[in-house]
Amino acid sequence: MNFEDFFSLLQYLDTIDDWEKRQKTMNKTIKGLATRKKLPLFSKDGKVLFAWIDEISRQNDKTIFLRHSDSSWERDGYLGKYYDGNIRLALRNFGQSEKVLYKFEYDEVWFSDPLNPNVEWDGTVGKDFNSRMNSVLSFSNEPSWPNGRTEVFDVNFQIEGFNIQIRNWVMLPPDYDRNLASYPLLVLTPGEHYATHFELSGIPEKLFSQGLIIEYPLIVGVSSEITESGRPVKKEDLFSAKGAFGTLMENYFTNFLLFEIETRYRTKRNPAYRTIGGLEEGAFFALKTGLDHPDVFSGIICQSLNNSSETDLIPGHQKDSSVLEPFVYFDCGEFGNHAQVKEVALILKKKGYKYVDITVFKNQQEKYEEIKPRQFIMLQKVYGRFPLSAERFYD
Repeated sequence: MNFEDFFSLLQYLDTIDDWEKRQKTMNKTIKGLATRKKLPLFSKDGKVLFAWIDEISRQNDKTIFLRHSDSSWERDGYLGKYYDGNIRLALRNFGQSEKVLYKFEYDEVWFSDPLNPNVEWDGTVGKDFNSRMNSVLSFSNEPSWPNGRTEVFDVNFQIEGFNIQIRNWVMLPPDYDRNLASYPLLVLTPGEHYATHFELSGIPEKLFSQGLIIEYPLIVGVSSEITESGRPVKKEDLFSAKGAFGTLMENYFTNFLLFEIETRYRTKRNPAYRTIGGLEEGAFFALKTGLDHPDVFSGIICQSLNNSSETDLIPGHQKDSSVLEPFVYFDCGEFGNHAQVKEVALILKKKGYKYVDITVFKNQQEKYEEIKPRQFIMLQKVYGRFPLSAERFYD
């Protein structure tokens, strides 16, 4: 269904007296478009139909405003209630604009469009990062994304009696949509800090253009907005192997998430091209998950490691194993502890792991602009090999 077809449907529904039939038809149409990622619906000449579906009706009594870049981010009206208020629609005409950024707002809280998977980082840092991305509209028939673009998707599943929802941010390589290449995969455990730096710096693009990495990675950042039955999950329950969700999360990264990524995106389906990374609480989680599953991940990145209390859980390397040991990269980072980084790296070497690289920096209080050189080194070390960590194959 295109923009014109939808308005023909609206005109048809206006001729029907049966209110229940009108509502059922509209609900089915809007939800069908949402499932196929067709919303917002827009025409080539810049007309846009914004839509909102109130499944839970928690915003049913609130006024949802529209803000966008063409209005200098001032309020541009609101999404009107239709069909008993659980569907809201707004029509705008952006004329000859090639690209529009927008957000919704209620109670002075701004948030991206949950029905539009295309988003861009808006510069927000801290706890609001995940909800404050800009939603993107591109009116080109075949849009070019020379700097890459970001998509978001949720994974809902039930395991061990828990209903889990996890949000994932996918940073696609430049012009991913215009070629048929497959890419190495970098999966990052929850943390706004990580994703912010990648969005901010454009480091992978620079490395690739300078020939310092062989291939541009597809980066998946797992959001900290993880809920169980509608309630937030504490980080210590997620990242600690002794936490309530430790085993579940390890299973998520090695099974559920990997399946979703390989179903939705073009990645190289080979452990030699997969890396898992973690920051702070997620650093040790990434380390343990990667070492527990060397058949899934070939590289491990630990940044700002600040917990070494569970090092007894690190498995030893089986020298007679047919699976190659992962390459492990440590970066002390802003909030890491020098002594702990060295301690964990030494434990790894004692347990038989020889591909361990440590980078320790004098100043642990850098601003995020100063972190770029470290991120540059990290990706060059991990992705400047073909295949990943290739020296292991030629010892």
